[in-house]
Amino acid sequence: MGFCTVSKEYLKEGYTQVDNAFFINYLPDADPIDVKVYLYGLFAANNMAEYDNNISSMAYALRLDEKRIMEAYSYWDQKGLVSIKNPEEPYEIMYQYVKVPLSKTVRYETRELQTFTTQIYSIWPNSVFTIDQMSNLFEFIKSKRLEPAAAILIMKYYEQENGTLKYSGIISMAQNFFTKGLLTEDAISRYLDQVDSKKDEAANILSSLGRVGSEADLEMRELQFKWTKEYSFPMESILFAAKECKKKGGKSRLIQLIEDLHQAKAITIEEVKEYISAENDKLDLAKKVVDHLGTFSKYENVVRFYIDPWMSKGFDMDAIETIAKFCYLRGVKELSNMDNLITRFHKEGLLTNESISSFVSKETAIDKCVMEVLSVANNHDIINFVTKSDRNSYKTFLDWGFDHDAIIFAAEFAKGMTFPMAFLSKHLSILKNRQAFNIEEIKSYLEGLSLPGAKHKNVNSDVIGGLSKLEANAIIRNIEDIDIDSEEM
Repeated sequence: MGFCTVSKEYLKEGYTQVDNAFFINYLPDADPIDVKVYLYGLFAANNMAEYDNNISSMAYALRLDEKRIMEAYSYWDQKGLVSIKNPEEPYEIMYQYVKVPLSKTVRYETRELQTFTTQIYSIWPNSVFTIDQMSNLFEFIKSKRLEPAAAILIMKYYEQENGTLKYSGIISMAQNFFTKGLLTEDAISRYLDQVDSKKDEAANILSSLGRVGSEADLEMRELQFKWTKEYSFPMESILFAAKECKKKGGKSRLIQLIEDLHQAKAITIEEVKEYISAENDKLDLAKKVVDHLGTFSKYENVVRFYIDPWMSKGFDMDAIETIAKFCYLRGVKELSNMDNLITRFHKEGLLTNESISSFVSKETAIDKCVMEVLSVANNHDIINFVTKSDRNSYKTFLDWGFDHDAIIFAAEFAKGMTFPMAFLSKHLSILKNRQAFNIEEIKSYLEGLSLPGAKHKNVNSDVIGGLSKLEANAIIRNIEDIDIDSEEM
């Protein structure tokens, strides 16, 4: 069973329904984090398959630890809006109807319980149910408004499916029928006749998942019925999807995949193949992004929370990979920080791989120029990394009106300085105020200073970092007016 499930009144297809009573009666007094947990769990119960409907995925999505999530559910349990079915791993949370929150006791007449108990023992004289279990079972029936005859049918069917009666299993099956709105003996009987007529088709789905020869249990038969009757999937589409999940998550993954296909309106075999191919491409991209950043995240979560939103903004896959490579060069290692960078690219209208690559190449050219300045100031040692501060200082020098070869020349006088960029900032600012931008003016000023240990040598002003002077200046002057480091990474 998934971490969060939902009662019948909340079950809606295609969107998450939040009753106004929640906003009026509960939200104003609740902690914001408790509200966030409640709403996300409600979304998960309506939209996520079991493999993704768990406390770990919720913790990842909400950036909360599991302990805080369960504290939130304890709060809502006290309010009667949820029931904590299993307080230990694997946790199970049941959402209750907001207008009629679950009370701790359901009132009923003693004679009603006696009548129900007598019926049970007449059918199962050797039943091992305790008095408390019989009482709780009847209380459950009354709270869900199930017919007693419907409960007896459920018990018979459970015994048929499992060979014996088990209290927790009967409650679970009854809850399943309640969620579907099946409250009478007749409604449940007709539903089971429809579901059981598709045993062979459900078994074929299991075979496509690699479970050849396995009998389809009630859950699998119900899924097959839902997918073909409610969602209108042809069996060939379901079997193709099942084969795709054979080594990629199995049954749990298939359940989520069918839900995704339904949401995307990909129904025919051709549409399903196209959708799955695109999804596999996104998973491959997620792996590349994670590898470039050097982080660790579940690829499906990366697709759900990052790749899909990025692509919905208009970024193509090649552009996203290029940005990931750029993040590696800049030391960005968190997906949230890459997301901030993508937001800035989007704001500037840089969405395609061509435009991103052009920007990255120009930013890389800036870094090479900065590294050359630092190398000159450090006795021509090899420099492999540029800090944000160094990069900003260099761009400031360009904004002041100094070209690259002028900055390189001035860097010769910064040799031996502990902070060469600070030295350049101080003296180039003075030169800027004097409107002294050419090398001769810079030389005249710097040579007039008393700089112990600082030396300079002639620089070939026609070649800069492997580029001609004209090429370097063209790159530097044509960089888009975007400061990639304008916000903290």
